[in-house]
Amino acid sequence: MAISENYGLLSDLTINLSDGYRSGVELDPRFQLGSYEKVDTRETLAHVDGIWDISLWGRNLTDELLPGITTYGAVRSVGPYYNTTQRSLSWGISGPYRF
Repeated sequence: MAISENYGLLSDLTINLSDGYRSGVELDPRFQLGSYEKVDTRETLAHVDGIWDISLWGRNLTDELLPGITTYGAVRSVGPYYNTTQRSLSWGISGPYRF
């Protein structure tokens, strides 16, 4: 969207929805994951010639504790396992300059 003769504004909104599911094949409640929503956004101010832009971005804006990687031992019901989580709320500013 042009906001002047030389500048444009770009917006991006991503919403990921997930219903509850199990991360393992067994009926073990340790592997049950609840439903969640994850919201990411990016707002970019750009020069129309494309030589520069600056973006403000945010990820996981709802600050949900989201599942990452799950690893199981040889026998899942009695063996070791571990879960990781995805990154929590994060934001930043980025801006390339092209010449």
